[in-house]
Amino acid sequence: MSQSSDPLWRDPLWRDLCDLRGELDRIDNALHDLLMARADVVRQVAGLRAHGKVALRPGREAQIIARLLARNHGALPAASVSRVWREILASSLSMQTDFAIAVTGEALAAVAREQFGALTPVRLVADMVAALDLLRARAVTAVLLPVEAALNGVLLKDLYVVARLPFWAARPDHTPTAQAWVIANTPPDPSDNDVSLVACGGQVFEIEGFLSPDDPRVAGCGDDAVLLGAYAVPISGEAI
Repeated sequence: MSQSSDPLWRDPLWRDLCDLRGELDRIDNALHDLLMARADVVRQVAGLRAHGKVALRPGREAQIIARLLARNHGALPAASVSRVWREILASSLSMQTDFAIAVTGEALAAVAREQFGALTPVRLVADMVAALDLLRARAVTAVLLPVEAALNGVLLKDLYVVARLPFWAARPDHTPTAQAWVIANTPPDPSDNDVSLVACGGQVFEIEGFLSPDDPRVAGCGDDAVLLGAYAVPISGEAI
């Protein structure tokens, strides 16, 4: 049956709907083309990295999400932008390295999947010691610890805080609400809006900015001061 003889096709609203569906198909194809082109660039980036270097760049990823949210307008929800690009970034990371996360509970597992993608392997372990042992053995790429963890008691100079989750503070219904540190065995990278963590005198202090170990503000905390890492400031509810 031709379109002209189809009774539905005589309905202007049906024709408009078909035209809009065709436009959506065209846009989907264009998006897919761009994602495939992005994947090609990611492979080139991976080829330029030193062999064995971990591709985890939470600061860079925070810059990307913040930039996209700043330019977002129209009907597309900001939370959807964050969700879509988190999956894109997780896919890019998995192309560059074997990637897995260790967590100490189901609540943190949900936070890990939101940040690192639904398909990223998440290993549930008994406690923080077991999780950090996996990280030091390079059996996982990162560990999620609850924010109430005594970081100065479990981290040494070979491990670093590289992010705080969730990165976007607006929490729609049924989204993970647990607060977590991301721990890695490579130092954090700056995002242009960071907080550094310094352990001193049995306490952990948060200092605005991305500090280096030789920054005088680290030494100013005390003779036993140790820079534990840094994290990109999570996007506020107002910003998203």
